[in-house]
Amino acid sequence: MDELHGERGLSARTTFIAAILSLALGSLPVNGVIAETHNISVQSGQRKQVASYAAWKRDCTPDSGIVKAVSKPQHGKLFPGNTVAAIKRNRFRSSDPCIGTPMKKFTIDYQSAAGYRGTDTFTVEATFGKRAPEIDVYLINVY
Repeated sequence: MDELHGERGLSARTTFIAAILSLALGSLPVNGVIAETHNISVQSGQRKQVASYAAWKRDCTPDSGIVKAVSKPQHGKLFPGNTVAAIKRNRFRSSDPCIGTPMKKFTIDYQSAAGYRGTDTFTVEATFGKRAPEIDVYLINVY
């Protein structure tokens, strides 16, 4: 059985349609465990990539998974996207031979409402293979 790994969730061939629909429509948390909390600063009104998710097999080839927003920010918007970038870390293992390998990633950008300053938050549910869904919480400091 191949293991799925991920930087802050996953992507690879992330089931982009499900991820994009979930970002647009939102959904309710199911059986997720809060896995990671991310504190990120974003300038008011500016769009910034705040998350990227990639999944890969033990042989460093892309694998699939599901990423969806389970709560949206109250003072801004989320924008789905994708990019290719080197794997920086594995959230499940500290040592991984795939680190440094270019991988297609699903990305999430955040942009606050113009003029808003303060704290905003949203949550993302990431499912890696047969693992239970994990919930990532994003705390956005808008300055």
